[in-house]
Amino acid sequence: MAKFSNIIGFLGDFFILLPFFLLLCKKMKATTIAYSLLNLIGILMLLFSLYFAFNLSAAIIQISWVFISLYGLIRAIKEKAST
Repeated sequence: MAKFSNIIGFLGDFFILLPFFLLLCKKMKATTIAYSLLNLIGILMLLFSLYFAFNLSAAIIQISWVFISLYGLIRAIKEKAST
């Protein structure tokens, strides 16, 4: 299971880094649903991998990012609904 959880963790890294890279390249906006959703998916994947190789400080930062991503996702959905 450790190898599987590592693969999920690496995919989570990708789902977090890709939108950040696209943001820096001005190919994606941080206020979009896609940006927050990709971050949230990546974070949840990293939390899954942390379950098998726990690290308290990494878990705390990832759980914090879950709430931040959810805030961004809800805000993006509300903005899209109002337009």
